[in-house]
Amino acid sequence: MENPIFALAEKNQKRAKNIIEETNIINIWKSIGAEINLVGSLRMGLLLKHKDIDFHIYTTQLNIYDSFKAIAQLAQSPSITKIEYNNLIDTEEHCIEWHAWYIDKDNDLWQIDMIHILKGSRYDGYFEKCSKVVNLVINHYDGGYQAGKYLKKLGHKKALCIADNFICMDKERIEGFREAFGPQETLRWEIPKTEKERMRFYEDKYRELVKSNVTAVFAVSDFYALEFMRFLQEKGIQIPKDIQIIGFDDNLASRESNPALTTIHQEAPLRTKTAIKCLEAMRDGAECETEIVLPVELIKRESTGELSCQSL
Repeated sequence: MENPIFALAEKNQKRAKNIIEETNIINIWKSIGAEINLVGSLRMGLLLKHKDIDFHIYTTQLNIYDSFKAIAQLAQSPSITKIEYNNLIDTEEHCIEWHAWYIDKDNDLWQIDMIHILKGSRYDGYFEKCSKVVNLVINHYDGGYQAGKYLKKLGHKKALCIADNFICMDKERIEGFREAFGPQETLRWEIPKTEKERMRFYEDKYRELVKSNVTAVFAVSDFYALEFMRFLQEKGIQIPKDIQIIGFDDNLASRESNPALTTIHQEAPLRTKTAIKCLEAMRDGAECETEIVLPVELIKRESTGELSCQSL
């Protein structure tokens, strides 16, 4: 049974990534020459009830005008409802604090904290190093790589990757897949975030898919893999005879689908055990690894197999 805590964390991570993409916050800060680092609970994969997104922003000069220029761009998002500012340039922290509040489509309030720090100052990289103490992640890149390598070994010549963004863990999963399968042989669809829009998107793209000679699909989550599989089946496409599909997560639905979904397995008990071990080490004052990357495993089921299919 899927761990409800990890399910909530993953759900909120996806929502947070959508906010990052919708606001264009990374490119906004880069436009003033800044280096922007994700820190805090989102980076650690532990985003639960408190919906916050934390960034540390570094520039070679701490210029108030440039900082306001970036925030002015961010404020153009209609979902940003409030922004607060603290000038701490002349304090020991030597930074500018920005706090913005964002209302998502579910009417939930998110807080975006942005600390603009002078590069080379006392606190340059300090918090990033501290946050790594509990930076517990899975090997997203290797999961994608395993999927791509397996489909290549089965004899597929053309594959499609589907995701609703190309940042954070989804980006790593797709990059791993492309590296193993071949960038030139891999198509990528950035699908809409709502179900109604995705169904329309699939309909619009179906003819293109038919002509593309794609025989394999890698989705960055089991949810999207199963949704797309149902769409194809409604079109009369047989899985895995006509098209083969791999997901990512190994949730309960992937095991109960028809056919059962080949996927990348995340070991939830291992994540729990490792997190507890790390917390106990911190409590006892012992050394803890700065970054813990947990392995993933390809689970072969009925949605893939020895290649006997033809292109659509």
